[in-house]
Amino acid sequence: MTHRLHLLLGLLVLSALLAAGCTPRGGGGGGGTDDDAAANDDDAANDDDAADDDDLFSDDDDAVSDDDDAVADDDDAMSDDDDDDDDTLADDDDTASTGFDFNQIQFSFTVEASAPDAGGEHDLSAVFFFTYVMYDQSAGTAQVTCNQRVEVDGVGEYGFGLVPGCTNCTGLMSFDPATTVDTSDPSVNPDDCDPAFLVANDVSMGMAMLKAFGSTPGYWTSDTGTRNWGDFLTIPTVDANTQASLTWDGSATGAVDLTAAGNEDWADTTYGADFTHVGLVNGSTGSNTLAAESGIASVATGPGPNSDYYFYFVIAKDPAANTHVGTDMQGPYFGFARFVITFGA
Repeated sequence: MTHRLHLLLGLLVLSALLAAGCTPRGGGGGGGTDDDAAANDDDAANDDDAADDDDLFSDDDDAVSDDDDAVADDDDAMSDDDDDDDDTLADDDDTASTGFDFNQIQFSFTVEASAPDAGGEHDLSAVFFFTYVMYDQSAGTAQVTCNQRVEVDGVGEYGFGLVPGCTNCTGLMSFDPATTVDTSDPSVNPDDCDPAFLVANDVSMGMAMLKAFGSTPGYWTSDTGTRNWGDFLTIPTVDANTQASLTWDGSATGAVDLTAAGNEDWADTTYGADFTHVGLVNGSTGSNTLAAESGIASVATGPGPNSDYYFYFVIAKDPAANTHVGTDMQGPYFGFARFVITFGA
């Protein structure tokens, strides 16, 4: 399964951020010039304002006699290739579907950091969220398939010189793979993924990102076999003041403002939160990370020349719930990846 990173310009309502007490102020996603019904397509001549319009969102009634009686599918028209169509969203399937469809995964987390101990280390308790999404690029619509929740404990250290390959990093969150537990439970929360299903089908992204590369069992089947990546076991940080002093823009393309000012504006506008840190991932050649394989260096930058680590998470806090200010992290925070992993791209 090929994969690539893209800038995440839109937002889905993620349980991770709701759990952190940070309710999104506004959604995202693609727009268009829709002027009649939810998410229909009014951008071109002969669009779905025509007589054959059936008023379903995301449908396409440009062709004669097509039938869009389910979201984005085309399961009755002449010459379509879904004779065994199983009515799952957006499929056009020659083979039976498992009913678990996704082409993107979004990443976020919440973390609670303790005050430092005598050695200057902070205990960390984190919940990472992996949101499996079916995204229809032509319609600009996204549907959440399920949310995977993985808990893990770790340690935070803060100051310069902690991260080889990242001179300007000012902190490091290190998580212990032995403490990794998938706590998703669809019987309690219907939006959760079924952990047993993810493992049985080798698509447990949460476990693959929080288990060390080369460890067994592997939780994800990719082009190179069943494996783990371990990207999120170590997340270096750069605090907001240091990012501002570096005049560092985390975007390699300029498609979105990932400067300190841009991050603060995004966190405040979207969640009413205070931007505190950038979280980074290792994208260096030979790191064996998903970030490196997916081309993080083509969309993100590092906080200085020759950095092995690249911009990934905006980390923020609810100022009403956490009044701590500093280079370090104490209290509750949440992180949201500004990039989305896309499969089959």
